[in-house]
Amino acid sequence: MVVLGLDFGTRHLGLSVGDTDSSLASPLTSIYNKKGDFFDALDLEVQKWSPQLFVIGLPLNADGTRQTLTDKVELFGSKCQDRYSVKVVFEDERWSTVEARAKLFSKGGKRAIKKEAVDVESATIILQQWLDGSNFR
Repeated sequence: MVVLGLDFGTRHLGLSVGDTDSSLASPLTSIYNKKGDFFDALDLEVQKWSPQLFVIGLPLNADGTRQTLTDKVELFGSKCQDRYSVKVVFEDERWSTVEARAKLFSKGGKRAIKKEAVDVESATIILQQWLDGSNFR
């Protein structure tokens, strides 16, 4: 089963792709939209990959409580499910940005830590975390 991983932000959307056969997530791209409307660009990725599932990172505070962005992410997930008729699941994304920054820094130093790269790496981490912990088999 093909799965798209998404790291939602108000202006940036990181994307990754994976499948349940290999249990591996791979980075795709970052979508930028000043108004936060990612659907035109996301339509192209959905057409290209034909995912059966979206795994969307759910932002929570360190103690597990909800934050302001949590509601926006859930609304975005609902819109994705309606628009693409694809199931959406949410994955706890606490520390994914910290981990993404550390990975990028280890590969290329400070210059490698660009917003777009962090978004894509975060989406990959979120999806890989879901693949590692999911009982889809």
